[in-house]
Amino acid sequence: MTPYVAIPLVMAAGAALLLLGRLLDQRGAARLALCNALSATLPMMNAALFSALLFGIPHYFGYPGKIPGVVLSGFLGWLLSLSVLQTGGIAWALALHFVQDLVIFTLLFAVAKYMHTHEARANATTGQQE
Repeated sequence: MTPYVAIPLVMAAGAALLLLGRLLDQRGAARLALCNALSATLPMMNAALFSALLFGIPHYFGYPGKIPGVVLSGFLGWLLSLSVLQTGGIAWALALHFVQDLVIFTLLFAVAKYMHTHEARANATTGQQE
């Protein structure tokens, strides 16, 4: 099998694993359960903001990390929490998170492939071997 045929298979397998990971994520289920419980006593926006905080803080060590990672992840957490609270289900939240993960991982793999190819070309022109 040529590498160009294997790439779509690897991407399909990766997408399936991402979806499975989203479905089995216990932290997300616990956070959304807490968000639902809080929405019974607090306004919906406050419950969603609390859930966004719980979602954003662990992403401090993620990619992107530090404050930008917390802010971006917090916004996504707020959006996902609102979708759960407004629809009464997690289907939209799972779908949005899956698509977002798929885009991020596709870009990371594309950048890694580009960097590897660029490094190999640079080594070839200087006579170095990998």
